[in-house]
Amino acid sequence: MPKGPPPTRPLGSQPNAPPPPPSVQQSVGTTKKAPTSVVEQNSIGKSPKPASKTPKKHVGKGSGGTEDLASPVGTTSKQKINWSKDAVEPKGKSSHDILIDWLTTEGNYSRWKGDTEGGVTKETLCSEIVSEMITHGIKHRDNNMVRTKIGDLEKSFKRAVDWRANTGQGILDSSTKTEAEKEAEIKLYLKKLCPFYEELEPVMGGTCIKSAICNQ
Repeated sequence: MPKGPPPTRPLGSQPNAPPPPPSVQQSVGTTKKAPTSVVEQNSIGKSPKPASKTPKKHVGKGSGGTEDLASPVGTTSKQKINWSKDAVEPKGKSSHDILIDWLTTEGNYSRWKGDTEGGVTKETLCSEIVSEMITHGIKHRDNNMVRTKIGDLEKSFKRAVDWRANTGQGILDSSTKTEAEKEAEIKLYLKKLCPFYEELEPVMGGTCIKSAICNQ
């Protein structure tokens, strides 16, 4: 019995083709899972946000010698140092002590007021006082500070002189107190107005009437 023609194959097919790999098999007929939450939906197509950096706090030394947060760039933190409490040694001189000693040294206040021939400038005298402070270990004062402090002392002395010439005279004229009580009361109030009144009176008292400090 004659054999018929062999069965025909579909065009483009290969005999005994190997099955596709598992990864292809799994992908066939599957669809990508849609985001189920709002967070997932919002995150599609967006790059992750960089982590925020918290600025570091720099700890530095303040002018008073204590640690504190550093000031912004371009600024400085200044702390006022009491003129009567900045002695380096326990029994050393403070800025006030040195300044009062200089003012009460014979001839110095006249130099400051320009009452001597061939006088030097106040800037030079301030430098002289600052140099004396440095010899005692006080290195935080400058010429401007000294000039301002002398001006403050002159103003406080003027207030004390004005008070004594007015209210103080009324106390002296009182007949209800003894002379000792009157003097003690006046002395106490003068010290409140000008803590260094007794020290400054010998050098400023004689020139106060004709000086500009009593005409301000």
